[in-house]
Amino acid sequence: MRVMLEQGEVEQSIDDKSHKLFNIRDELASLSEQARKMQYEINQLYTEQAENMNEFLLLCEHFDTCPKRNFNPNKMAGDVPLAPSVINIFTSIILST
Repeated sequence: MRVMLEQGEVEQSIDDKSHKLFNIRDELASLSEQARKMQYEINQLYTEQAENMNEFLLLCEHFDTCPKRNFNPNKMAGDVPLAPSVINIFTSIILST
């Protein structure tokens, strides 16, 4: 009788541990899926950041070739300084971080 009780307890313990293992496996699968989604989102952010940087560089090139608008009515019409260069813009960004 005692052997049957111990065997039943062992079987119950095995069942409990198997159930826990299945739960852990399911949680790992869920975490793995979340990690894949997060990696995809990170890749999208890198792509978006690269596109934004590209646009920024194009704007800098544009500003390098265009004069600043003259907002001071007391200045002469021909006295218009050029916009800051790309190097100056990057330097100010680096210094501000």
